Amino acid sequence: MKIGPDDGNVLMNINYGWSIPDLMARQQARVRKLRTYPNLNSSTPSFSFDQIGIRHSRYLLMAMQPLRDSLPDKITPPGSFVTSPLTPPPTDSKPTKLVLKVLDVLRQCRDGRQISESQWHTYKIQREEYDDLIGLVKKEGSLWTFIENKFRYDYDSSTEALILRMPSHLHEVFLARVVEEIQSRLRVFTDTKGRSKAFAQNVKHNGSGRLDLQSENNDGQAIIKRQPDAMFKHCDAHWPGVIIEVSYSQKTKAIPHLADDYILETNGSVRVVVGLDIDYKTKKGTISMWRPGYVKNEQGQLELEATQTLYNQVFRDESGGPNLSPDAGLRLELKDFAPEDLAEGILDSFLIDPAILCQFLNEAEQEEQETKQERGVVQHLLPGAKKRRREETPPEEVSSDDDHKLADDERRVRTRESEDDSSYKSSQ
Repeated sequence: MKIGPDDGNVLMNINYGWSIPDLMARQQARVRKLRTYPNLNSSTPSFSFDQIGIRHSRYLLMAMQPLRDSLPDKITPPGSFVTSPLTPPPTDSKPTKLVLKVLDVLRQCRDGRQISESQWHTYKIQREEYDDLIGLVKKEGSLWTFIENKFRYDYDSSTEALILRMPSHLHEVFLARVVEEIQSRLRVFTDTKGRSKAFAQNVKHNGSGRLDLQSENNDGQAIIKRQPDAMFKHCDAHWPGVIIEVSYSQKTKAIPHLADDYILETNGSVRVVVGLDIDYKTKKGTISMWRPGYVKNEQGQLELEATQTLYNQVFRDESGGPNLSPDAGLRLELKDFAPEDLAEGILDSFLIDPAILCQFLNEAEQEEQETKQERGVVQHLLPGAKKRRREETPPEEVSSDDDHKLADDERRVRTRESEDDSSYKSSQ
């Protein structure tokens, strides 16, 4: 082993298995001169990377990469060094036309522009395209906020189906009335005694939050993102127990498949999926329901399925009248709102009869008409008054302190390497 007093460079540190010949060190690694020599009796080097002029070990390793590749196989670099580059290599990949098209649709929705009469837009988009789309959306702060808080979409990587939901005013008002009625019925149980009281107190309406599901398929794990119109969840449950979907035209055909996702991918934790279908061309309204059930296949094995327990039951006929059958309406068991382990011994139920559902739908239709016709009482601007808006501030760039520090470190290293190159003289 040789420690060179000639120029103060480290030629070998046997404790760390690194061999750096003097000339090669100058030509390839460009190790700066040290003011002290390593302590050979110590288990750790007596110099620091700051002395070398490089703040992080990964910079040193990158500088010495050509040398390391030329070393014998028996010499192993220390495991604490990181061999990955500081930043990912540049790529020429650009978003596909489909990604840019969907991005433009989302922007128009955010800006309040009507894309089409349809409220259900489906795109076949690959997983990589979906990831690119979400990445682009996140870069636009206002667009990401809109998507997360005011927009509904579903994505299934196994079918590569991206569905953009654009519910109408009628849809939203009708849904709101139904949710309010369910909450009202739950409050009735909080005034009773027994287990139903405590159980009902713990059931909450969770809005239309997004559910991240995962499904096993032939290609491994498929991501499934679903955003129900409304869901009710027990505080001690992981998944919602009751999910409500208000459907129309294209969406009506999709409800059974949505029920499969909700029920199967939660192992039956979702206890009931309610589909309320509105036919805009007529006055007809129907109810469908799906619940978890087990069946045996041809091999005698049990299989969980989403069993449809109510088939398009009419709650409002085409003349606009309610179904007068005593069994008609939206009936929910209190135990539907949580998994069986939480609902043991809960026997109560309630029924929202067709007349009430008809009333809700009539109110929603009236609200929509008044909005289109600009009817209803409004607040008038004071005479001579103008409107003053806030000044818009430029959007903040998505960044982090680590990104800034890393960029600063890289600039400092490049500066130091440049200084070393300019002051280096080969010794012959």
